[in-house]
Amino acid sequence: MAAKLITPELIMDQVELIMCCPMIWGKSDCVKTTTQIFKTVTGVDLLKNAEPYFNLCSAVKLIRKHGGFLRMVETIAAQAKLIECDPCCGAIGISESGLASGPDDRALLICVQPGAWVGKSQNGYTILPKAERCWRV
Repeated sequence: MAAKLITPELIMDQVELIMCCPMIWGKSDCVKTTTQIFKTVTGVDLLKNAEPYFNLCSAVKLIRKHGGFLRMVETIAAQAKLIECDPCCGAIGISESGLASGPDDRALLICVQPGAWVGKSQNGYTILPKAERCWRV
């Protein structure tokens, strides 16, 4: 099977399909929606080996267990054997601290193209200019 070409259009089609809904912890939060988009465009299930969470309380417990949101994302990336990279279409990234409303004030993002990172917001999505760190297949 030929590899799927990851384009900004493909990413945004998935963003519109998956992120244009209210945010619900454990169902349509930044981790669930971003990893769903990543799986659709790359075939890699980032949550395959991750401990599940179902609501805000269990998400906070999981983040604390990992030592913070950044450490949790690093663990997810390592388990999936992702490569830390420069910004590129289809990469996942972590927002800088203070730019999200979730635990640790961070969010998981997906790169549309360098300079355009999409993250889940309360009622849809937002576009940020950069991620603090990012990973790709």
